[in-house]
Amino acid sequence: MNLSHLSKISVSGQGLNVEERVAMKAAILKARGEGAGQIQFWGKIFGKQRDYLICCSTDTSTVFPSKNFFYSTTGDWELKKLIKRSMNATQLALAQKLHATYKFQGDPAKPLDEERKEELKEGDEDITAADATYRELHHLAYVVWAVDNGTSIVPRGSFSINSTGALVQNPSFKGLSASNAAVLSSYYHLRPPQARASEWGNKTGAAKMEDVLDQVGASRPASKGPSPLGAWAAGLNASSDSVHIRSLEFPGYFFFHDLEDGSYGGAYFGEGGCNRDLGFML
Repeated sequence: MNLSHLSKISVSGQGLNVEERVAMKAAILKARGEGAGQIQFWGKIFGKQRDYLICCSTDTSTVFPSKNFFYSTTGDWELKKLIKRSMNATQLALAQKLHATYKFQGDPAKPLDEERKEELKEGDEDITAADATYRELHHLAYVVWAVDNGTSIVPRGSFSINSTGALVQNPSFKGLSASNAAVLSSYYHLRPPQARASEWGNKTGAAKMEDVLDQVGASRPASKGPSPLGAWAAGLNASSDSVHIRSLEFPGYFFFHDLEDGSYGGAYFGEGGCNRDLGFML
C-alpha cells in the first residue's frame, strides 16, 4: 500500500513511527528512481534485535502480475531485493518447521542450519540465492511469500483481463458499494490461482477477474492446507465510509477499502507466523 494510506488501517493499532516513515519514503523514492518500478510498502516483520521493513513492486508487463520484494532493517534503511530461491525437499521441510516456531533476530546472515562454507565461492561474502546454508534472509523470503500468498487481496472489479489475456488493473474501478464491500465474497486473492488453476490456464473468453481468481474464504487445494473458511473478519467503520478486513489465519494482516474514493490496500505487521489453531477456532 502507499505509505500515505497507513493511517487508514490505524484501527489495527499498528503503523510506522516518524523515523521509519521518513526513511521508508526516501528509500522507496530512491528504489523507484533506480528502476524498481511502482514499489510500495508491504509490511513489517518484527525481530528481536532489528525489524524487517518489506516493500513490493508489481510487474504488470507479464500475463499475470509478478511480484518482487525488497527489504531493509531498522537502522539500515536502504532497500535490497529479497532473493528468490528454489528449495529442495529438505530445505522446504526446514522452512515449514521453522515457520511455526522461529522468531526473527533481524540478522539476515544468521545461519539457521549447518553452515556449508565449502559450497560457497572463495572470496564471496554476499548472501545469494545459491548460498547452500539456509540463513535468516532465506527464511525471510519464504515467510514473506507465505504471508503474501495467504493475504494479498483486492476488491472485485479492481482488475480485469485485457485483449491479450493478461490480468491488469482496471483504470475505471471506482470502488464497491457499501453493501458489497462488507461481504468477503467481494474480494479475491491477487496470486496465481490455486483452487481455480484450470480456469486461469483455460481463460479463453474470460473478461473478469472473478472468472479466474480465487475468492477470499473459498476452498483451496488440499496441498495448501485446510480450507480457511471463516479465517477472515470484515466490517464497516462507524461512519460507514470504509471497510476493514483482517486475516485470522495470518494475524497482523489488515486491509482497507475506502468507499468514498475507491482506494484500497493492505499491510502486514507481525512475526510472520501462521495461526496453527485456526481449525479449532472455527
